Amino acid sequence: MRDFKQLTLTPAIRNLKLCLIVFFVTSSFTFANDEFDAQYYIKRIISAKNTYPYSGVFNYERPDYKSEVYVHQQLNDDGEVHHWVREKGRDEGFLKVNGKVSCVTKAYNNRFRANTVLQTIDENKLENILHYYDVTLSKDESTTAGLSTHELIFKPKEKERYIYKLVFDKKTFVPLQFVFLDQNQTLLEQGAFSQFTYLAGKEEVKPLNNCLRVAQRQTDSEKTNWTIGWIPKGFMFVYSAHEKEGHDHLVYGDGVVSFSIFIEPLTNDALVNIKKHSGATTLISRKVIGANKLPYLVIAVGEIPSSTALRIASSVQYDQ
Repeated sequence: MRDFKQLTLTPAIRNLKLCLIVFFVTSSFTFANDEFDAQYYIKRIISAKNTYPYSGVFNYERPDYKSEVYVHQQLNDDGEVHHWVREKGRDEGFLKVNGKVSCVTKAYNNRFRANTVLQTIDENKLENILHYYDVTLSKDESTTAGLSTHELIFKPKEKERYIYKLVFDKKTFVPLQFVFLDQNQTLLEQGAFSQFTYLAGKEEVKPLNNCLRVAQRQTDSEKTNWTIGWIPKGFMFVYSAHEKEGHDHLVYGDGVVSFSIFIEPLTNDALVNIKKHSGATTLISRKVIGANKLPYLVIAVGEIPSSTALRIASSVQYDQ
């Protein structure tokens, strides 16, 4: 039997051994830097989203619905980002300024949600995102609206969330497409630019007629007479809105998706125990007893699974 302990290391064998050591060392660095790479890509996408003026046609779809809208983004001299969305063939739509809806036309009845033109990732919650999602970059290259793209995949570590995919321009990092999947990889909804053009300079946009200004009554106070007994790990309070006495609106987000809790006096029993799905959005309603033992309606709605929304809505209680 050959004694391998006495095997002489020839220069070729020594070189092979060195190559193997280098390979495994560099591979370990690559795996260790996966989180750093994800952070880099997310930051680039966030930065690019509001850096370039552009126009295009955006197609949104879910199993029971399709929609096509025109999108135009322009950057003003004062640093404001104006994002116009207009229905195809109609002078109806909305305007977002610096990411917030500024006005909506009265007859805008498109079920295309205002925040769906592309999901807004919150840079302030970047560490939170990397903690609750496994973020990877797809090795597959593809094209969207004629542009070479990469795909960033956000896979939740817990079942309270959906899988989210974000496709972006390989050169500029501008997001061009999104996809929501459930834990079984079933498509819930998606949206993508079918036409997309970067604009060289400022291009005048025809304003929407009768675009009604949206009043911003948001506060950063979580103070309310209600207790939310259960909130999924990683979701943090974003803002609240109190349009009138007895009506509360609380918003929570994890940096990728968000959900809202609406609490208001119950005026119609038909609104109780509703369970609806619209793409990735789930709506659950429940009846609770509030001040003076009067009935209130609790609605949990957001881009979360129905089991998550149900548990949130069922946990709401009035503080005695």
